[in-house]
Order: sequence, then structure tokens, then C-alpha cells
Amino acid sequence: VYTMMTEMVSRADASLQNLFGLQDIAETICRFGDDEQKAYFLPKFASGEVDGAMALTEPEAGSDLQAVQLKAHLDEASGQWYLNGMKRFITNGCAKVLLVLARSEEGTKDGRGLSMFVCEKCPQLVVRRIENKLGIHGSPTCELQFNNVPAQLIGARRRGLTRYVMSLMNGARVAISGQALGIAEAAYREALKYAKAREQFGKPIVKFPAVYEMLAHDKVAIVAARTLLYETTRMVDLRDCYEEQLNHTDNPTPELRQLEKSHTKMAAELTPLAKAFCTELANSVAYNTIQIHGGTGFMKDFPAERLYRDARITNIYEGTTQLQYVAAIGGVMLRLLDPMMSELSQLPYEGKLRRLASAVDMARDKLQRVIRVIEQRNDSEYFDLMARRLCRMETIVLVSYLLLRDAAKDKTREPVAERFVLDWLPEVNEHYEVIERHDVSLIDTHEQVLAL
Repeated sequence: VYTMMTEMVSRADASLQNLFGLQDIAETICRFGDDEQKAYFLPKFASGEVDGAMALTEPEAGSDLQAVQLKAHLDEASGQWYLNGMKRFITNGCAKVLLVLARSEEGTKDGRGLSMFVCEKCPQLVVRRIENKLGIHGSPTCELQFNNVPAQLIGARRRGLTRYVMSLMNGARVAISGQALGIAEAAYREALKYAKAREQFGKPIVKFPAVYEMLAHDKVAIVAARTLLYETTRMVDLRDCYEEQLNHTDNPTPELRQLEKSHTKMAAELTPLAKAFCTELANSVAYNTIQIHGGTGFMKDFPAERLYRDARITNIYEGTTQLQYVAAIGGVMLRLLDPMMSELSQLPYEGKLRRLASAVDMARDKLQRVIRVIEQRNDSEYFDLMARRLCRMETIVLVSYLLLRDAAKDKTREPVAERFVLDWLPEVNEHYEVIERHDVSLIDTHEQVLAL
């Protein structure tokens, strides 16, 4: 339900979503802070007295958060932590409360030397600049200077990246997926409204096949993305529920432990797949919206150009699309979603839906075959090169099943399921052909092209 609300707010203004719902700052304090921290910070968040930001990125540590260098040192006499260093590209960096990833262990260079801290806005925390951005203008992106800023440790030392940031990132992936979907929905509505009103050659342009094909394709893609996102949030909700039960049960059963473990793994795969799909879709729909508007869409007189600019960051921040594939590929190779897809495959489809499901079954079989091919190659560089293709195959197969499931429950969804399967399954075949042929020259060919 929270994700639905996030999408609706983002449909009106993606910047506002960044201010209230992007980073789960209070939720992280609630999950990992001590009782004193929760009693102090949570009422302030709940009342709206404070807002929050997640301070991770540094000039030399963007996607590679293991390289974070901002220093945290402990004054042994007072037991007070202090933060010193720089953070860059911090969304809502003017906030009153910040969660900060910092290096607490002297002499370390990897993620095991990083801890999570909470600090408050103070004179020692300097906003050096607010970035002049392409889009999302209503949400400040800041460069921060920490000059001996007092801070409190959140949770255990050395687990800042491996435990707490990973939790933050999972929440951020879902939130940005909702944000991107809201932008996509807004862009589609603007395109449809303009296409119905704009007349050329004696009729509205929505009547031209070239236009209504784009609109229909975008509509189907938005419904598909929403279906994937809601399934992902369902899995995240279940994971959180099982984790909560586990934490409040004196003698948890093996079944409860297994449920928590399996849902944690599936949520960890679904959240990056959903973010990759939803954010790339938002950019595609926003692009088509300007195309349908023509030259008018390039002007600031209509919302199309703002939506186009706002969409562009969604597949970059909180992990680029390429990093989402890195996050998801392990689960794809381990076939974590196989039980879910098997269950969806065996639903009692009839007529057209049965024929479509058979086509999806064949695509899934091709996915399984190329996973075995990659396993047999045992080549890490080739594995990384094929990660995008495998993730796209898994996403398309899973979404196809989800849409067929929904169509079996609601006949009005049948055209959407049919169009998605017919339009998107060919991409699965394309990736299958590339991987199946064992093209050992692919890496060399890429290097030769780049050398031209």
C-alpha cells in the first residue's frame, strides 16, 4: 500500500517523493538502533519535526561503497564518536538527521571497516554546495563537509555496509521503482491526452498506427512493471513479517527459519530486478511522450520535458541498472525464483492463455539452458558480460507468468498479457541465441570495437 501511495505522489511530483519516502531513514533507526536512539529520533520523524537523508556517496566512492573514506573516530574518554570528511551527491542533504556510512576501523580498506552512524544538523556539518541538476529540482542534492560532527553508532561496528546499507538499499530500490512507475504513468497520461487533442491531416494523431502502437506498448509495459513491483513488495512484506516473528519468538521452528531465509533471498533478487525494469521503462515512456508531442514536447510549455528530465536519474541513483544486474545475477544462477515460476506455470490456464503459457514455458526452458551454459563456461568475465542478458530473460519470463495469472483471474487483463508475451518474448530468444552459441570471441570483439 505504501508503494502504491509512493507511485501516486511521484505521478504528481517525483521530487516530493524524494523528500518523504526514498530512504527509510526512520525505519532503519527503528530496526537497528538502540532503545535510546529510537525513543529520541522516531517521535521527531513521526511528527514531521525532522526529515532525513542517507549519506553514502563520496567523490571517490560512488558505486564502490567499500572505498568510503569518511573517518569516524571514538573519543575514548567521553565515548563520543566524531565524523570527518566529505560526502557528495547526497539526496536531501540539507536534512536535519543523516545516516552516515563511515570508516570506523583504522587501517582498513574494505567494507568490513565501515560502520553506520546517525548525526544531526549542526554548525560542524557544512553544506558546501547544492548541485545544479538536470531534473528532480524540488529535492536538493548536496555536497557535505563533516568537521568533527558528533555522531552515534547505529547497531554493531563493522556492519555498516554489509548489513545496514544493504537493508537501506533494498528499501530504496522499491521506493525508486515506485517513483519511476509514477513518472511513467504521468508521462503516458500526458502522451495520451495530447494524442487525443492534437489533430493532423484531419484527425487526431491517436488514430495513426505509428502513434497508437507507441501508446499501447507503453501502457502494457507500465502494467507489467506495476505487476512486477507489487509482487516484489509482497515478497518484501512477507520477509519483514517472518523476520519480525523470528526476532520475537523464543524458540523459532525450523519452518519459520526456512520461511524467513527463503523470502529474504527472493526479496534480494526481486528488488534489483524490479528497479532495473521500472526505471528503464520510465525513461522509455518519457522518451516516447516527447516523441508523441513532437516539437511541442521539447518546450517547457508542457509537462513532457520535465518528466523526461526527472526520469533520467531513476536508473542511476541508489544503484545503476548495471549494478542491479550485479545484485540480481547470483539469485538467477541459483534459480531462486524457480519454485514461484513453477507454481505460476501450473495454474489452470484455458484457451488463449494456455497457448500463451506454453510459449512462456518454452522461454523459461531456454533460460534454464543458458544458465547451465554459463555454469559450464566457468569464466568470470564472460559471466559478467552475460549478466544483463540473463537478468532480462528472467524478468521477462517472470512478468509474463504474473500477467497470465492476473488474466486468468480477470478477463479484462487478457489483452495486456497477450501483448506482453507476443512483444517481449522475442527478446528472450535473442539473448538465448547469443549465449547458446558459445561465442568465445564476444569479449575480444568488444575490446576491438572500443579500440577503434
